[in-house]
Amino acid sequence: RWHGASATIVETENSVVWGVIWELDRSNLSTLDYQEGVQDNIYRVLSVNVETPNGTILNCRVYQQCTNPKEYMKLVDLSMDRRPSPLYLDTILKGAQENNLPTDYIELLKTIPHNGYEGKYDIRYKQVVNIFC
Repeated sequence: RWHGASATIVETENSVVWGVIWELDRSNLSTLDYQEGVQDNIYRVLSVNVETPNGTILNCRVYQQCTNPKEYMKLVDLSMDRRPSPLYLDTILKGAQENNLPTDYIELLKTIPHNGYEGKYDIRYKQVVNIFC
């Protein structure tokens, strides 16, 4: 639906992943899993310990692609099949900015090349809205 690769977590020594922690009611988890494509083996659910900027450790539910790169590669060197569409990349960047993630992390995200897709998208925002309303 995004017409390109989507974000994932690749375990890499001495690296960090920034993101946003949302507190959800357990009754919403199946809807979130559906939104992330767990039933179609697009993503798998993981439970990881996350360190917040103030040092608090929280156990969080995260999603990792089932077909994940074997190892980290520089973002600027992503092969075409690992590149996001322009809309997806813009959505990730806006989310990082709106949630005040560190400037250096946002600048890193800006180095990710997109795949140049210029067609139509069917991203079904309605499903996402229903989870959080």
